[in-house]
Amino acid sequence: MAWIAPTADPYGRNRVWFRIPRAIPDSLDDLKGPDTGRLVLPVTVDWGPPVTGGLDIDNASQLERAYSQIIANGDEQCQIDNLNKDLLIKYWPWLSVEKWRVRPAWEKAFPVLKERRLEQWSH
Repeated sequence: MAWIAPTADPYGRNRVWFRIPRAIPDSLDDLKGPDTGRLVLPVTVDWGPPVTGGLDIDNASQLERAYSQIIANGDEQCQIDNLNKDLLIKYWPWLSVEKWRVRPAWEKAFPVLKERRLEQWSH
């Protein structure tokens, strides 16, 4: 497992999320999450309005919410258990992940994610 180290806010503000280390799995092949169904995330990962029965990953907007929260707030085991490699690659360009540290770190660790994002926005 790799970690995204805490850093200073690029604008000099005191923001807590820049001081929290973030986990990154060793390989996208480690991701064993489902490719259909619902994800019930712990409150430590998704503290937004609760969704009865969990987030439906067959619904693009709910998948994007779930995956963004898992990447931002989940530890390595949460990422492994809930993220699906194929869905992550497919929806990567639309995930709401922090652009200063999280997105660049994941794209450096997994170049296929950057390729997917650039491919999507080059059309």
